[in-house]
Amino acid sequence: MRELVGQGLVLRRDSLGEFDERITLFTEEWGKVKAKTISSRKPLSKLSPHLEIGNVIRMRCVEKHDLQLVDALKVRATEYSLFDLYALDRLLFEDEIDGELWDDLSGETLSWELILSRLGWDSRYAICAECNQKNVVMFDLRTHTYLCGRCSGYVKREDRLLLKEVNL
Repeated sequence: MRELVGQGLVLRRDSLGEFDERITLFTEEWGKVKAKTISSRKPLSKLSPHLEIGNVIRMRCVEKHDLQLVDALKVRATEYSLFDLYALDRLLFEDEIDGELWDDLSGETLSWELILSRLGWDSRYAICAECNQKNVVMFDLRTHTYLCGRCSGYVKREDRLLLKEVNL
């Protein structure tokens, strides 16, 4: 049995049965992890208020067969939008440790160009995946490709990260 103690940013909460949840966290020490909680959806749960999406928490997880979040204490709330946290969850891979990205997320706002660059998708060298034009304005979360303003019209709103203000 292993115990993990540290800080994490709550990216997502998914229901597991009637009262349990699967919490997706981004941590400095372990990268993106998913941990199960027991009874966190009960009305009198002590964990639930601390596990709101966008909170930075001090956590303790126990790993036996799978990872279980057993203690959580809210350190602070972030100002990130739900879409920013959703996009971050879609971009990060589990168990990939990135301390520099954790430092970037400690700021007030997200710089998507910086985050994408840290994750290996630097927009300075990007070309449109459809027409090979160099003036990219959007990153497609589904395909992990850059697109120009003309080619980005078919991408659903929930799958796009705009890098520059453009009417799509």
